[in-house]
Amino acid sequence: MKKNILIIFFIILGVSHTVISQNKNVTISYKKNNDNTIDFYYEKKIPGSIYLNVELTTLQNSSSSGYNGVIKSSKGNLFTLRPINKKQGIGFGFSFSFSFSFRNTIDSLGLENLDAKPMRFYKHHKIYKPFDEQQIKESISGEKMYKKDKNVFAYYRKEYPENPLGALLFEPETNKLVAWIMINQGGYKYFLTFNLL
Repeated sequence: MKKNILIIFFIILGVSHTVISQNKNVTISYKKNNDNTIDFYYEKKIPGSIYLNVELTTLQNSSSSGYNGVIKSSKGNLFTLRPINKKQGIGFGFSFSFSFSFRNTIDSLGLENLDAKPMRFYKHHKIYKPFDEQQIKESISGEKMYKKDKNVFAYYRKEYPENPLGALLFEPETNKLVAWIMINQGGYKYFLTFNLL
């Protein structure tokens, strides 16, 4: 029975030659080739560089670790799965995530092409959601995260100020950049900071 289900899965996979998994900003697609290899592709609709992680959640009849790396171009090839047994198809499942890379954004766009405004100017944009007093959750101490923080800025390309690329956290006393990555853990959003002392 297990063998029949596996064969049906490979037949369905063979009929569906190109499948797409998408987010509105990044699309991951794959194509099954006649030699049973599978090519993975990406398309990026947002400016600047991103860090892309494609994880193969299940994998049969092939060996690969997926993809982790910085994407700069708007589209391209990621990797190819090759079958161990060339007469059989490859069974797999995958998921993907991406994050904006502030340093790579600077490298690809140039610092002179970027600017920043305090987060309060983006109250009607989705980037403001982690800072909206009505929506943010209380932390363990009972305070709302970043409610009083005036050192949070949104950065953007100068020609697209209405389209912020990410958030920046500056240290209140020295005004030095402390963090540029926000993580989401169970509905709580935090800046990822490092204790360098």
